[in-house]
Amino acid sequence: MVARTILVVDDYEELRQLTEEILIGAGYQVLSAADGDEAVRLADRRGSPPDLLLTDLNLSGMPARELVTALKGLYPSIKVMVMSGSLDLPLGDPLSKLAPAAFLAKPFMADDLLKTVHSVLEDEPM
Repeated sequence: MVARTILVVDDYEELRQLTEEILIGAGYQVLSAADGDEAVRLADRRGSPPDLLLTDLNLSGMPARELVTALKGLYPSIKVMVMSGSLDLPLGDPLSKLAPAAFLAKPFMADDLLKTVHSVLEDEPM
């Protein structure tokens, strides 16, 4: 079985590193970016789509909405999961259309991260 690849994007370095460690420990391959521009470059350079984009909602630089739009343009099949300490999205925002399972509230426990990632990757309801 080929390990699934997750692109983790968070401008808070300590949380990004902890998230990477949890995912790698669970057998996932992880690409890591501090902002949206870096994430798009990593995904484009890879040449094949990551299975999942796991992004913080409130990124410095390129907003998460633009990141999702850019990566969906490159790889329409990429799944998206958003994490945030708050979720105030206006109606009609493209991120508001994500399934409830595709959102992870911060702070989170390792088990919550892994359950949510699995649910999103396998299209399973939480």
